[in-house]
Amino acid sequence: MKKVVFHQFGKPADILQVENAETPTPGPDEVLIKVLAGPINPSDIMFVQNLYGIRPQLPSGAGFEGVGIVEAVGDNAKVALGTRVSFTAIGTWSEYVLTNHRTLIPVPDAMPDEVAAQLFVNPFTAVAMVEESGVKTGEWLMITACASALGKMVIQICQMRGIKTIGTVRRNDLNDELKALGVDEIINTDEDNLPKRVQQITNYEGVRAVLECVG
Repeated sequence: MKKVVFHQFGKPADILQVENAETPTPGPDEVLIKVLAGPINPSDIMFVQNLYGIRPQLPSGAGFEGVGIVEAVGDNAKVALGTRVSFTAIGTWSEYVLTNHRTLIPVPDAMPDEVAAQLFVNPFTAVAMVEESGVKTGEWLMITACASALGKMVIQICQMRGIKTIGTVRRNDLNDELKALGVDEIINTDEDNLPKRVQQITNYEGVRAVLECVG
């Protein structure tokens, strides 16, 4: 099988390489996944630079999540062969991946691979950020880079919880989509005075918290 590997830390373009390896065999609690798709998240880029909370053990694979087909199972893994699943592991940028069967989420046929591949990193991060913000129903939360995948998820979570949202963008081409997702107000930081617009929108009360998605 082929997999993406790095033997030192650095910029992805400089240190990532494709290598051949033997297809692994699952242990008692593991499953072997034939990978269909894996996203590239900011956390993946930070990981290969040794800037993330999880530290690589060199040499290391890259990628934290994906979607694939169950090809083989260990003795304790009660999942049917051929099941399409979303999963998390270290080294998902590979043709085959081993992971614990407890990480698996079976996905319906109606969900495309590009969506199923992203069920772990961004959704759980979005929920955790909204929880940690402490913003309550009826209060204002501001989201930078709100057109990002994470920003869009936060908008939808806030709409369900009755939290009012201000999203910042640098382009206006996705504004209609963001409005459809539930953002209350959009500020283009290249065109508007950000502090002034926030004060106008919130009647000079300001926002309770800001989720800084870029950082």
